[in-house]
This record gives sequence, C-alpha cells and structure tokens, in this order.
Amino acid sequence: MSLISILRGDNGQSTSESALLLGTQKMTAARAAATLEAAQKGQSAKGASGAQITASARQAAAAKADADKPIATLLTETSKALKSGTPLKDLSNRALAAIALDETGAFSKEQAVAAKAELRGRDRASLVAAIGASGLSAASVASWISAQTEARATMSSEEAALRAQDGRLFRT
Repeated sequence: MSLISILRGDNGQSTSESALLLGTQKMTAARAAATLEAAQKGQSAKGASGAQITASARQAAAAKADADKPIATLLTETSKALKSGTPLKDLSNRALAAIALDETGAFSKEQAVAAKAELRGRDRASLVAAIGASGLSAASVASWISAQTEARATMSSEEAALRAQDGRLFRT
C-alpha cells in the first residue's frame, strides 16, 4: 500500500466491505462528535482516579495485557469484550489482528472488516503524526518507515500474519 493511499484512506475494498466500513466510520464519527461536544462543555473521559485516560494509553495497556496470553484466552476475552460494548479503539493490535484473521470463526465478517479498518486507521494516524511533527519530507517519511520496521520486530505473530496477507495494511 502506498503512503498516499494510507493518507487518503484508499483501501481497495469490495462494495460490501465498503458498506460495512462506512457504517463503522459513521459510528466512529458519531462517537467523535459526542466526545468533542463533551470536551467543549468541559467534560472528559476520566478513570476512577479522576485522571484522563487517552486512547493511546488504553491501547498500550491492552497491548501489555494481551502480549503473553495464549491465543485461545485472547479470543475468548476479546469476544466477551466486544459483546459488552468495548470499542475496537481500546483493543490491542494483537486482538484486532486475531479478530481480522478469525481463524476460529468466532467473529462476524463485520467485526473482521472493522478490525482491519481500525488497524489501517492506526497506521494512518501514526503517519500523519510523524508528518505533522516535522512536516512532509523524505526524512519524516523515512523516520516513520524506520519506526514501523522496528515495531515489526516486536509485533505479535497474529498481527504479522495479517499484515503479510492484507496488502491494505502497512508492511515492512
């Protein structure tokens, strides 16, 4: 997948995948609008201690918790989390890859498509952040690619397998 495709959000999906993704994107946009509205009113997502919990902090905590779990345990816990309403943005990349691969048939096609879309969104957000920090240049893109390559070394086998088979996800 090209960098321009990542930035534009091009993903070469079929019509049914696009329709599923559009529904997911509409729900995400609605949540984002509600979050923005709450922020403008001075409210924020806070944990029990009153400290603000960011999406990246939730993802990092999920990644740490999921890293050493057996895949069967991860699939069971992820399925329960989705049934209880946990948003995909709070799941680790390993959990998202397991959903997208769906080797056990435990997840719906909609969930698999949405999990892939979340991973593509994370790739896009990291690229935009890298470019935004220092402007679009060969150095900023090279730095991002280098960071992605380093991340690949610590990536779960599930995420590596998904990235190897899905050309719409960034691969090193």
